[in-house]
Amino acid sequence: MNEITITSPQKRGPGRPTSRTKATLDLLLAAAETGAPIKSCCATARTSYENFRLWAAESPEVAEQFAEARERGRVSALRTLQLAAANDWRAAAEWLRLSFRSDYSPRAEISLEGGDIKPKDTLTEFLVEIRRGKQPL
Repeated sequence: MNEITITSPQKRGPGRPTSRTKATLDLLLAAAETGAPIKSCCATARTSYENFRLWAAESPEVAEQFAEARERGRVSALRTLQLAAANDWRAAAEWLRLSFRSDYSPRAEISLEGGDIKPKDTLTEFLVEIRRGKQPL
């Protein structure tokens, strides 16, 4: 893990002192591990979302550590679901759905490969033809 450079208020010129301190960043990263939305993490760390974006732009390590913290939170939650799956089928189903999204997604994928349906055909035209007794395909 890369070390984050903290801007010291004494090294800055006149004006408001920076809120970019080690304590603020520690709070931000701890909140990120919970999986909270970015704006909630910023509120927990008592800084604005705009400040976070500036920090991440100035120091890529901030953005990288934030992303790593969120991934640690995700892995922890999946681990909890996996452990609960031994005793609860719902936890097992949720773990599968989240871990293997393409295989267990509740949304079915529909593809039109081959066939006689042309791009200009609409579902309404298709249904009208069926009602008239025609075989559209």
